[in-house]
Amino acid sequence: MNNFIRKGVVLLGAGLVSAAAFAQPARQTAGPEVVPQTVELHHVSLSYGGYSVYGFRNVFSDLFPDLQASMVDEGIHTGAVTFGYTYQLTPALSVGGLFSYAGTLGSIQAKPTNYRVYQNFFSLMPQVKYNWLEKGTWRLYSRLAVGVVIANIAYQEGVSVTTPLTAASFAFQVSPIGFEFGRSLVGFAEAGFGATGIVAVGIRKSF
Repeated sequence: MNNFIRKGVVLLGAGLVSAAAFAQPARQTAGPEVVPQTVELHHVSLSYGGYSVYGFRNVFSDLFPDLQASMVDEGIHTGAVTFGYTYQLTPALSVGGLFSYAGTLGSIQAKPTNYRVYQNFFSLMPQVKYNWLEKGTWRLYSRLAVGVVIANIAYQEGVSVTTPLTAASFAFQVSPIGFEFGRSLVGFAEAGFGATGIVAVGIRKSF
């Protein structure tokens, strides 16, 4: 009886080992193991925009009202160079901030001397970005940012430049439509109105 039980245990063990050996290839042929995709939550961007709101003299006439009344715009604008950061809250919604610089050059016709006027605008704005359509590697989005702009202005007469004057005001960017493509490295273009320009293009890196 003991020999019968012993043989049964041996046969059962051999059967289990054989089943495990045959089962292993079966699991391998079922398909490659699915590895969860790493979610990149942090995004940094650099963009250039044309026709910033600061190039429209009457929009920010409250900054330097006396100057704006007499200044002649020479049509020399740097455009807006913008650094941005966002954090992904959901697949569609992200929040962060924008820092933007734009400059303009004007002149004041004052007899007997004409002055050149240099204006620099530094905008710092919290932002909200919403992806409202996504297909594969491309997305459509909207962006809203509000904050503060610090403006400084300097006069130049000949080679002499005055000490800059400084003022602060409300800053904003409303971009109802934007297009971006890519995953970790993204190219984008957007249209709107405000501190970063009417049309802006740039790149973004996610990590």
